[in-house]
Amino acid sequence: MSCSRNFSGGRNFFWHGARKKTVITTRRSLSAVTIKALVAFVVVGTLGLSLIAGPFSLRPSTSGATTTVGSSISVGQTLQVGQRLLSANNAYQLVMQSDGNLVLYPGNTTALGTALWRTHTFGNPGAYASFDASGGLLIISPTGGILWTSGVPARNGGQLVLSNSGFLQEVNSSNTQVWTSSTAPSLSTPPPVATLPAGQQMRAGQRLVSANNAYQLVMQSDGNLVLYPGNTTALGTAIWHTHTFGNPGAYASFTASSGLVIENAANTVIWRSNTSPGSGSELALVNTPALIELNSSNVKVWGSDTGPISVTTTTTTTTTTTTTTTTTTAPLTWFLNGNQTMTAGQRLVSTNGQYQLLMQSDGNLVIYPGNTTALGTAYWSTRTFNHPGAYAAFNGSGEFFIYSNTNGILWRTNAAPGAGSKIELTTSGSMIEVNSANTTVWTSNSGASSVGVYAYPDPQSNTIADGWPILGITGGMGTTSNPWVDTSQSSDFNEGMAIQNSGRQVPWLSFWTVSGPGCGSDPLWAAIQGRIAGEAVAKKIDGYANLGLNIKPTYVIFDPEGYPDNHSGLDCSDSQSSARYQAMIEGWVAGLYDVDPSLKGGVYAAQYEVTSYGLLHVQTPAGIVRSGFNSQNQFVPLPGNQALPANVPIPLFLAVAFAYSGNPSSPLINPSPIGGIPYGAAQIAASNIKGVIAFYSTEWVNPNNPSDVRWAPASMECSPSTTPAAIQTLVNWGAAYNTLQFDWGRRCTPNGQVP
Repeated sequence: MSCSRNFSGGRNFFWHGARKKTVITTRRSLSAVTIKALVAFVVVGTLGLSLIAGPFSLRPSTSGATTTVGSSISVGQTLQVGQRLLSANNAYQLVMQSDGNLVLYPGNTTALGTALWRTHTFGNPGAYASFDASGGLLIISPTGGILWTSGVPARNGGQLVLSNSGFLQEVNSSNTQVWTSSTAPSLSTPPPVATLPAGQQMRAGQRLVSANNAYQLVMQSDGNLVLYPGNTTALGTAIWHTHTFGNPGAYASFTASSGLVIENAANTVIWRSNTSPGSGSELALVNTPALIELNSSNVKVWGSDTGPISVTTTTTTTTTTTTTTTTTTAPLTWFLNGNQTMTAGQRLVSTNGQYQLLMQSDGNLVIYPGNTTALGTAYWSTRTFNHPGAYAAFNGSGEFFIYSNTNGILWRTNAAPGAGSKIELTTSGSMIEVNSANTTVWTSNSGASSVGVYAYPDPQSNTIADGWPILGITGGMGTTSNPWVDTSQSSDFNEGMAIQNSGRQVPWLSFWTVSGPGCGSDPLWAAIQGRIAGEAVAKKIDGYANLGLNIKPTYVIFDPEGYPDNHSGLDCSDSQSSARYQAMIEGWVAGLYDVDPSLKGGVYAAQYEVTSYGLLHVQTPAGIVRSGFNSQNQFVPLPGNQALPANVPIPLFLAVAFAYSGNPSSPLINPSPIGGIPYGAAQIAASNIKGVIAFYSTEWVNPNNPSDVRWAPASMECSPSTTPAAIQTLVNWGAAYNTLQFDWGRRCTPNGQVP
């Protein structure tokens, strides 16, 4: 797979100089590759993504305000990136930052001081503020999602005002204040207390305060219930929270039958403590600090620091012939603290009771739906089966791993967030690792595989040693003659051997660049060319066994970046473009099947290709029988007439990029889905998308001066802050087999360390 294209969401463009063109260990020179000039480019501005013709530019963003709108905006108006409100006395400014955060600062200069208030929506470049009649103040993502809301409708005629006292206010048409940043979270009325009796609720802005005034529990307007230090509106670093942000209008209830529960605006439970404390119980914020549930006997039955308290009861039943003793233990907690282990048969259960993390007797740690012994389909696993006796361990420095007394460490998260960290099973079905500040540093992604790496430096054993759970490599580049793909290289074989020698169950994505027939050609010829290439690659892979490699790739993926135009002649605009593209993919899958029915074919494509050529719905064709050449060199059905299963969705791998804006102080711009592309675990599960294949577009060319070429600092790719964030971006997409590609020759661990 070559990476001369940046797939950040719009139509393709090429890098100036094609810095990362070659991605397999090959002597093929860059001059031998046909590379088009810069063609179509994506520009990110305040109004989202648009296509322009001309040199590629991602407009540098500014962190300070550039345009003053006034001291207020009315219902229906917005604050875009770089715009601000300025109080009438010029003493305060509200800035819509390029990172997606709306922040209130003192003063009237671009040298911003200490933030007085903010929406905590950083990490969402391109987001903007909107003042809405029904929703109040909103922060909207570039894709239209609501990131934050004040939760208080302003109604028509209302205004959002930055006052001379340094508070942001919503006022209605009668000029009556209905919301203010000074009460977000607000002081409860009556004054905050340390306990909440059964049967009461906490709505947005309400809070509990510990008896020593050192801690507060805040029900935020974003739906998250958060424990903070202190007793002021200047909130510090969260100590604990329910991870229910993104649910404006959600509220907390404490009931005798269900304990602490968070319900969204539609009254659907999205989090619970998973207890039944009984009548007379109360929820208390104590000085340790911790949020705890106490029953009527003042006995702790749950805590934010412990989870449900296991209560073991023994019941003895005696009949005339036997005596049976049954021991029952309350459900396990949803988290592990440092220096704890999980052995065979032990599990974590999410607080909503919908997911369980089970340490199996075969050595595999698995997330399943439900909370019963009737296990369903696994959502995620460490793939450490065939190691009976292995167990999960979480040590004091925050390292979580699967360990075998025979083989040592079989799997690890490669995150070591330090003392006070936890492993949690969330209500969305993902296992996460959080540090002492309750910041997520690693996630399993709610039932999908983790994020791996593509085109890692040799030797390929480094890839596994550095902790990447999925490996991808290009086996060969496209050629100008039959079989349209070079199968003489060894990169793919080397990667397979590295996986086999590790003894681990590591997914292997095998990419092959195949040349196509060219625009205007008959789709039938595209199918034939794809089938010829598929057969050649399948024979190559099956030949690995003669060299001692006894495993096969998880997917064998068609990469349309070959001759005649670096798009395999498939990125066309004639009437048969979609038919030609789909036919070549179908031929590829049929060719693999001709030689080895066990090989799973797939296709790698940019988002615009997927939507333009109908690749979301491409399926295996009907009427294809395994075929091959006989002794007379005739292509005929093989004995048995084994047919390719028809109408099976062909796996799809999306090409995306993290783009550099040219400003070394601004973060890379995350890839995001374009219209028509599924996003999120539910949509992805209903599609044929199996993975998101990302690389770093680290070059920026000044549109006004093409000789001004800038490269992103290496730390934007590999650092403890940027690498885990990039991984999380791919995790959020919801696919199962994702990879990152670093700049050529660069090693980087999943937690952003350079080995």
